Amino acid sequence: MRRALILHRRRWALLLVLLAVVTALAATQGTKQPLTPVVVARADLTAGSVVTREDLEVRGFTPESVPSSAEATPDRLLGRTLAVPVRRGEPVGLHRLAGGEQRGTAPGLTTVPVRIVEASQLLRDGDVVDLVAADGQGEALTVARTLPVVGRVGELVLLGVPAAQVDAVVGASSAGYLFYTFSP
Repeated sequence: MRRALILHRRRWALLLVLLAVVTALAATQGTKQPLTPVVVARADLTAGSVVTREDLEVRGFTPESVPSSAEATPDRLLGRTLAVPVRRGEPVGLHRLAGGEQRGTAPGLTTVPVRIVEASQLLRDGDVVDLVAADGQGEALTVARTLPVVGRVGELVLLGVPAAQVDAVVGASSAGYLFYTFSP
């Protein structure tokens, strides 16, 4: 037996390699996990744009990778305005839209999303802040006072802004760094 094994060792080695390859292929061809439909942006979309069917597509995601805010069909998103920019391939849900489903804002206030430096650690819904803008030279200007925090969308803070101050807040948000102080 030993002599036969030594004489045919190359054949045995080849047989074992083929068996390993077949086993590896069988393991990778196992049962496929069903995919969950998720609405994503077909291209980069800017904040303030109205969502159309051409802006969206449905892709399959593995169940464990589906965000909790994901939409399976675009129906509830169409004709709505984006509150934040969305990148190509990124899931689009109601949390990204301006309007009533997003957050409740007090009457007379408009929900405005802003990126505030270091806001993620301290700000909570219901806090009231003064918004301060800084330029590259270290100059600071108070843009608006006593703005309620009405929510969060990712790194953006949603502020309730009086209509007369919306332009100033949006302009400051796009022009430089925004900071906050807690209102008394």
